Amino acid sequence: MTLPLPLTRTSLRDHNSFRFAAEASWLLRVTHPDQFADAVSMARHQARSQNADIAVLGGGSNVLLAEHIDDPILQIATRGVRIRALSGNDWLVHAEAGEPWHHLVEHCATAGLWGIENLSLIPGTVGAAPIQNIGAYGSEIAHSVHQVAAINLQDARSHVFTAAECAFGYRESRFKREAGQWLIQSVTLRLSGEGRPRTDYPGVEAALSDAGIDAPEMASPKDVADAIAAIRRRKLPDPAQVGNAGSFFKNPHITDEAALKLVQTNPHIPLFTGPQPGWRKLSAAWLIEACGWKGHRHGEVGVSAQHALVLVNHGAGSASDILSLAALIADSVRARFGVVLEREPVLLGCADRT
Repeated sequence: MTLPLPLTRTSLRDHNSFRFAAEASWLLRVTHPDQFADAVSMARHQARSQNADIAVLGGGSNVLLAEHIDDPILQIATRGVRIRALSGNDWLVHAEAGEPWHHLVEHCATAGLWGIENLSLIPGTVGAAPIQNIGAYGSEIAHSVHQVAAINLQDARSHVFTAAECAFGYRESRFKREAGQWLIQSVTLRLSGEGRPRTDYPGVEAALSDAGIDAPEMASPKDVADAIAAIRRRKLPDPAQVGNAGSFFKNPHITDEAALKLVQTNPHIPLFTGPQPGWRKLSAAWLIEACGWKGHRHGEVGVSAQHALVLVNHGAGSASDILSLAALIADSVRARFGVVLEREPVLLGCADRT
């Protein structure tokens, strides 16, 4: 399929959830799966001519954009979802990389398929989901991935990765560790027509009850997806109203030994089960709020008054402003608790200050 002409000096304000006034020097929009190889080849040629790297942009919900981005950008806007039955009650769901993630969750939950309903209303596209191994309310996409198709940005060759080959970790994957090498084309999930709602995360049963479902075990995938969406709308600022990228920092993991020492000096600090034996998880939001940052304004940016883990753009802020604020927050948490916070959003055209 014929590619559109690349855009030059184009605004990205409407293509990033922080609503930063960013500008791309060169951008090529991919709208059909058959365009990937030619698009990567064209972007490689442009990158070589500039001695630059190829940048990839999806929904712009987990990215910090510089005011001017010189690297050639491939914007992924492919759409489509296909569901195919397997043996028993298992189903394969194939989704193109540019499909909005929440649309996919709604599609699957409405079809009565279990597996990703707790990931409702997470912003961004399908292609970004496995890179971060998105997770929320006791679930993560790694639990449901069957395979991921990606194209190599160095030689424009496609490859299909199994779930094991994706090497998922907490908010990690091989695609994040090998940043700049792969562009995700599509994701195939393995979901089930039979399942039990996961409602043990705080607030989920109450949200179901608010929706008139007093027996959580009787909830459908759509019921759970709607309940999670209601919680997120209540707790998190809407990017359409105030620019933000959702959770800005990862929840830190520390050893049991470090956790014991931390509790001795901070007896009220909440501790959660870690990713493996001998480790505990901390709430980054609790640490940030304990340091007094919730609702703090720092020029044109700040910390949401709704949720301490969300940094916001009040209108005229920039990625540089957000990074400056994030550094101040991380320094204060490290000074008080000895815990290092790690940023979630990726940088595009910005200098890394971590």
